[in-house]
Amino acid sequence: MQHNLFTKLSREIANLYSTRLLLMLLAVAAFFWLFNFSHLPFSNPSLMKVSGHDGFLDVMPFYSAQEAFSILGRYGAEGREIYLKFLAVDFIRGFKFEVQRLT
Repeated sequence: MQHNLFTKLSREIANLYSTRLLLMLLAVAAFFWLFNFSHLPFSNPSLMKVSGHDGFLDVMPFYSAQEAFSILGRYGAEGREIYLKFLAVDFIRGFKFEVQRLT
């Protein structure tokens, strides 16, 4: 009985996988890598380089308004430009995700 339960559960999990799902997971992983590890003009490392050590506010678990203003000040004009590029790309990605989810 126990063996049949695990076999049935295993088959149900295996049925969830598809080529489309795999491609979506790879796309999400690539997007994550681009923002967190690449040196593209809208990536976290490029912002950290300009600001000294502060990354995107979006990836910080908690910060006060005063800390946010302080970090934005340390970004400088170049860092704020990088942050705006990040927000534009992030918005487009979010919009695309919602359109795909609704269709």
